[in-house]
Amino acid sequence: MNNPEQRDTISIIAHELRTSLLGAKWVLKMLLDGDLGEINDKQKLFLEKTFKNNEKMVDLVTELVEVGHSSESKPLDFTEMNVVEVGKDVLEDFEADAQNRGISLEYTSPVDGIVLAEVNKNKIHSAIQELLNNALKYTEKGSVQLSVTEDNDNLFIRVTDSGIGISEEDKAKIFEKFFRGSNAEAKEEIGSGLGLFAVEKIAEKHKGSVSFESELGKGSSFTMTLPKKH
Repeated sequence: MNNPEQRDTISIIAHELRTSLLGAKWVLKMLLDGDLGEINDKQKLFLEKTFKNNEKMVDLVTELVEVGHSSESKPLDFTEMNVVEVGKDVLEDFEADAQNRGISLEYTSPVDGIVLAEVNKNKIHSAIQELLNNALKYTEKGSVQLSVTEDNDNLFIRVTDSGIGISEEDKAKIFEKFFRGSNAEAKEEIGSGLGLFAVEKIAEKHKGSVSFESELGKGSSFTMTLPKKH
């Protein structure tokens, strides 16, 4: 799709869809938790199915939008900003979900103040969002941690979890478009396999990279390495 007006229109519609879906998510969650009154078993069953389908739609809209944007030839606009603040803002979006799942969600970086870098805020926000979403989705118990660190030339955004991990045979394919690990498919039946592909493309747009360490059954750690200046 080469028409900028068409891309912009689709982007606006997608963002509106995502906003509405996220709003529905929290209302459904409140109903399931009994915050709006007691529900019977039959009502709970249907609400759980609706909640699960809504979650799938949120994931698909987010991932497909990012893949579309990441494939654009148009250069990104970079602005100097505090990446620690961006990371903490994204973390707040997942606090209620993590709490409901009984998972510890923390910002664990030794840097608690300012890490300035030239980035595209929307893309970095989306990349961190995708990494955190994946970490929470595939962690049944334990913790998910976000950190932002730096050296003289680069910043490092790291998301670490105690989740299902990645098998040795799947590691080589983990950033491939539409690929999903066998254990990920077993845990979540439906997924696009586009999230990590999109994260890698966003890193590349910043002239950076994504790396990971993982052990099956013991969790994963994904790190985005980005240059501070362009």
